[in-house]
Amino acid sequence: MFKGPQTTTINEMEISNNDVLQFLKSAYREAVLAGVIGLAISTIYLVLAQKQYEANAFIVMAQVANNTSNIYSPQGISVEEPANLIARLKMSKSYPIEVIEACAQKDEVVTPFSYFSIAPIKSTPNIVDLKATASSPKLASSCAQAIFEFIKSSQSQMANQYLGFIKIELLEKEALLRNLRAEISKDSQSNVSSIFSLSLNLEQVRVLTNEIQQLKKILTSYQNKEAYLISPINADNNPVTPKKSLVLLGGLISGLCLGLLLALARQLAAGISGRSTR
Repeated sequence: MFKGPQTTTINEMEISNNDVLQFLKSAYREAVLAGVIGLAISTIYLVLAQKQYEANAFIVMAQVANNTSNIYSPQGISVEEPANLIARLKMSKSYPIEVIEACAQKDEVVTPFSYFSIAPIKSTPNIVDLKATASSPKLASSCAQAIFEFIKSSQSQMANQYLGFIKIELLEKEALLRNLRAEISKDSQSNVSSIFSLSLNLEQVRVLTNEIQQLKKILTSYQNKEAYLISPINADNNPVTPKKSLVLLGGLISGLCLGLLLALARQLAAGISGRSTR
């Protein structure tokens, strides 16, 4: 009962497939020619387009020791979180002249942040990945170096502010320790201090002495933990843009598609013209 429609549908599909094959056979010359033209245009673009090179650097953030570990411990406190560093560099409107001269390209009035990017590394939260782009590997390296020096200098200033607070706290605790020792000496000479009071004062002396030692350790060990590069800045000699393979592939595919569309349009125009003459 349904064999007739099924046969018709299959025949229509066969006709449709045959039409497609016939069209491809008749249009392949135009498609190939358009593909070659697309490749030629892509090649010209690659020759004329300004190439961009990338320099890469991994920066360890500046750190200071906390109150429970020395400066060589991995538990040191980062002066600045990577997210805060990225936001600061992105919003900054007062880059030093060294960064502007190293990263600016031609006479474009843009911020140096347009020529570099910084991203945190998930597995190591105190390390950031810096990528700088420029028209040559040497310029990209210079830009990355200038940005690193800027980060190092600014974080050093932050750390100095932190260390300033540490120095003030150290002076206050040393003064408190001197007064406490003087009070213990006075009480011991007058024999008016109870054993409990003396023990309490001695415990306070012990705690203050430990805190003062920790603060002094922070002050004496900081300069070994400035921001630094894990390895020398690496600039690839192969440009990152434009991508040669993607441009050529895009030109070839665009040319082939355009050739097929032109062949289809020509065939449709011929069909319409043939119907109008009948």
